[in-house]
Amino acid sequence: MYPLIECVPSPHRTAETDALKVTSVPLLPTNAPSRRTSWSAACNVVHLVRVQRKELHLKPLDPETGILYIYSKTQITRLALESNPERSNMDFISARGRGAPPLNIDGLPIVKPPWGRITAIDLNRGEIVWQVAHGETPDNIRNHPALKDVSIPRTGQVGRIGTLVTKTLVISGDGTLFTTPSGQEGAMLRAYDKVTGEEVGEVFMPGPETGSPMTYALNGTQYIVLAIGGRSTGGLIAFKLAS
Repeated sequence: MYPLIECVPSPHRTAETDALKVTSVPLLPTNAPSRRTSWSAACNVVHLVRVQRKELHLKPLDPETGILYIYSKTQITRLALESNPERSNMDFISARGRGAPPLNIDGLPIVKPPWGRITAIDLNRGEIVWQVAHGETPDNIRNHPALKDVSIPRTGQVGRIGTLVTKTLVISGDGTLFTTPSGQEGAMLRAYDKVTGEEVGEVFMPGPETGSPMTYALNGTQYIVLAIGGRSTGGLIAFKLAS
């Protein structure tokens, strides 16, 4: 069973009902028709804990300690098959759950947070050293009427995120936009203590991270550069570290 939300009683009960109803449907119908198959006849919900695999998102390993610092995200998605001669001559191809209802309850994801996290893994011991929710709670969750007066810990964010490791820090940017306490919409570049996972600093960015941070030194000054994106923002942003 999926780790379903339980912030408030009614969405939790609804989430259980919805998850049981949808996941009872087989991925491929027993008597699959030759014509196009609708999502309701060939759709299954899949609970994913994903690790970024794209070339722009590196997985920093500290060679001195053998500890890997990696971002992962938890998502619910649908896998579906359809027979559609207009798209392919294969009997069945991916339908990606097109036309299916959203996998949420009144806008709340049906699985528990954290939805994005950074984990330090000791590869020599095969143990998790620490794990933190990475990224501020999204605006639609913080401001949801069903969660009014409910204390919500940081949920983390789903995004295209990589990490940068220095001698003392793990550095990574938020994966989505959110509204800061000052009312500014943007994202944060966050620094964590490499040993404990405690967040030790953050700086504002106009858009979320879309490519792993990198660092270099020039004329005795250290810089951090990363790719960011957003509704109207895209490019590289650089920060100069204080001497």
